[in-house]
Amino acid sequence: MIKFIFKLIKRILLLILLLFLGLPYFIPRDGREGVPSQPFENSLFVNTSQGIPIHTRIDQPTQPMKGQIMLVHGLGGSTFSYEDNAPFLASQGYFVVSVDLPAFGFSSRQTGLVHSQENRAMWLWDVLNQIEVLYNLPSTWILGGHSMGGSVVLAMNNEQPNKTLGLILIDPAVSGRNTRGRLLQGVVKYTPVGEWLRVFLTYGLLNEEQFKSSLSSAYGVEATKEQVNAYLRPLRIKGTTQALREFFATSSSVGVDEWLTPHTKTIVIWGEDDAWIPVTQLEAIEEVAKNLQTFVLPNEGHNPMETNPALFNQSLIEGLNKWRNQE
Repeated sequence: MIKFIFKLIKRILLLILLLFLGLPYFIPRDGREGVPSQPFENSLFVNTSQGIPIHTRIDQPTQPMKGQIMLVHGLGGSTFSYEDNAPFLASQGYFVVSVDLPAFGFSSRQTGLVHSQENRAMWLWDVLNQIEVLYNLPSTWILGGHSMGGSVVLAMNNEQPNKTLGLILIDPAVSGRNTRGRLLQGVVKYTPVGEWLRVFLTYGLLNEEQFKSSLSSAYGVEATKEQVNAYLRPLRIKGTTQALREFFATSSSVGVDEWLTPHTKTIVIWGEDDAWIPVTQLEAIEEVAKNLQTFVLPNEGHNPMETNPALFNQSLIEGLNKWRNQE
C-alpha cells in the first residue's frame, strides 16, 4: 500500500512537471499589432550598422540652436516619457532626439540581441552619428536618461567622452552594477521559465488594471487612462514579450562606480518622494561626480518629467543655462 502511494505521488509530480514544461507554449503570449510606419508626426526610424531599427522622435529648435540633447527612457517607458519635455527644450533652442531602446517603444523586437548597457551605448551612438549627417549637426551631445536610462547614458559617456558635453540624470538607477548570473540568464532564455515570464507579462504586468497600479506607484499619484494607454500601446506590439524575455536574460547596468569621466558636467533631477529609487541614492552620485548640479523636486515621485513637467522643465533649463553661462 505504501509503495502504491509513493508511485502515485511520483506520477502526480511527473504530471505536474510536464504541465509546467508544456502549458505555457499553448497560451497566447504576445500582442498582435505590428510597428506602425509612422507612430508620430516627428518619428524617425534609424537602422544601426548592426541592422537594428531604432525609433526616435525629432524636435528641432524654434530659435537659434544652443545645443543637442538625446533623451533615453527608463524600464517600460518610451519616447512618451518626454512628451512634455522635448518640445519645451526645442522651444528653448535645443535640437532634441528622444529614443526608444530595442524591445521598447516602437524600436526593434528582433531576437538574439544582448541588452547590455555597453551594447545600448554602441547602438545609440550609431543612431546619433547618422542623425548628425542627416541634419548637418555638430558631433557633441548632452545625454539625458531616466531611471534605467541613466545607466545607459553613463555607458554612452564611457564610450564616447569626447562627444559628451554633459549628462542629465533623472531619478537614475546608477548606484551600482547589476549583472545577472549566467545560470539565471540561461534559465530565462532557454527554458519554460522564460515562456512563463512571457505569460506573466501578457496577462499580469501588461494587464491594464495591473499596469495602472504599477504606473501610479511610480508616479506617486494616480495615472490617467490616457497615460496608461500611451505606455501600453507599444508594449502590446507583436514580439514584445519575446524581446522582453531576452532583455531580462541579458541586460546589465553601469553604475557610478564604473563611471570613467566623473568630471563630466552633470545635472541630477530627482523626485523627493520617489518610492522606486529613493532620493537617498543621490549620495552615491555626489561622492563621485566632480561637476554636479542637483534639483530635488518636492512632492514628486519617480517620473517628475511626466507628473510635473512645468517644475521639471524649469529646473532643467536652469541647469542648462548655468552651463552656458560658464562657457
